[in-house]
Parts: sequence; structure tokens; C-alpha cells
Amino acid sequence: MMNTIQLQSWLNGLKSIPKPHKWERSLMDITGVTHHENMWSDIYKFFFHEEESHHLNDLFIRSLEQLLGREDFLRDFSVKRECVVDEDKRIDLLLYNESTRNAIIIENKVNHSLDNDLNLYQNSVYKMLGQGCCVITVVLGLHHYDLLNYNKASEIAPENKYSITHKELLDKVYENISPYLKDAQTNYIFLLNEFYKNICNMANQIDVSILDFFSKAGNSQRIAEIHKVYTHIMDYVSGILECSEPSELKKISTAWACRVNLNEVM
Repeated sequence: MMNTIQLQSWLNGLKSIPKPHKWERSLMDITGVTHHENMWSDIYKFFFHEEESHHLNDLFIRSLEQLLGREDFLRDFSVKRECVVDEDKRIDLLLYNESTRNAIIIENKVNHSLDNDLNLYQNSVYKMLGQGCCVITVVLGLHHYDLLNYNKASEIAPENKYSITHKELLDKVYENISPYLKDAQTNYIFLLNEFYKNICNMANQIDVSILDFFSKAGNSQRIAEIHKVYTHIMDYVSGILECSEPSELKKISTAWACRVNLNEVM
């Protein structure tokens, strides 16, 4: 059990937790498709395809490769959506070159937990590309996934499985975009900006630092102790108010209105 001085010291340290980010309206928000995984995957397919009308060429694949530390892994590649593999499962996005036998599997996650058989995906692509192929698996989510300890990715070599966030990918895209802008189509830059805005909104719904705070050992106990102290104080005040004359109530309520504010305490 912590004493009140220790609890106050701990509370003072909570000021470092950032406030939630403000939701910024976007086209995807207005049209009600903020969290639709299929739409996100369709947008990624469009921008990964080098020959599409956005004229951003290889911006997305080069940015992804930089994040993975696998520069020039894919050239002259094809992009496939909902690629059917063994057991009638589907890969969200498959980038591959049949000549070099290199491929990147992208599993897109928005608001769903990871329960996909990544081993099956990899083995299916191995069979498709043949002996000597190199297959990288990327889980793209709002937060990172522990793929090293994920049993449905146990057959994938550690150096060939990656967990990155949507925001990390788009941040890298914007970091690299300058030389591509002169040829880019303005309307698709608008689409990219709206998509990025939506990603930021979704990523900031629950701040990772807040999740870390509640999962950190000892914090739940401290919160319970603070709530117990607060409840004790409020019970004490309620008892005083019930026993006091009306003339005294105004004095007490005025004093406590200045001192007790649960929102400030928490």
C-alpha cells in the first residue's frame, strides 16, 4: 500500500502522457469507410502498381523496401489483390516477379486481430514461384505485431517477416515523394493525402503510450488505491453534508468546489 505522498508523486508523473489527438475530418471519414480493410487494400494496390495513372511510379515499393532494409528487392513486379492460395485462403496483397522469383506478401490489418496462417501463405507462394524463390511477409497494421512469437508464422525465417504500421509506410512515402511530384497527377495526390489523414485518425484513436501505461506492472494497483482514497473522501464529505445545518452547507460546498475535481486528479 502506498501512502498519499507517494501517490501524489506518482500522479504528478502522469503529466508526461500525451493528450489524445484530435480527429481530423477526411473524405474516407465523411463517406463512412474509415476502417474498411478491403478499401485500404484497394488503395494500396493502386499506389503500388507502378504503371497506374497516379504517375508516382515506384514511390511506394521503394519506400517499403527502405523500411524493410531490402532495397531493390522487387523490380518489374506484378500486383495481385485477394490472391487465392492453398485451402482457399486469400492473400490481401501479393507483389511478385516471376523471373527473379522474389515476392512480398502484405497482410493488411485495420481493426482486426492477427489470426492469419502466414506459414500457409508463404508455402503457397513458394509453390507458385518455384525453387530458389525469396518470399518476404509483411503485416501492415495500426500497431506492431510480435511475429517472432506468432505460431502461425513459425516457419518463416526471422529475417523474412516484418511488422510495420500503416503510418510508418506513409511517413516514408512522404519522406521520398518530392522528386515524384513533378509527374504526379494532382487528383491522386489529393487521394493520397486523404488516405494518410484517415490513417493518422485511426492510428491515434488509442495512443500506444496510454495502452503501455495501463499494461505496465503496478499502475492498475495505484489507480485502485487512488480510487479508494477518492471514495473515502467523498463518503466523508457526504457524511458532513448530511449532518450539517443549511447555513453550514454553503461554506462547505464552496470550499470543496475549489479543492475537489476528479478530472484534475485523474
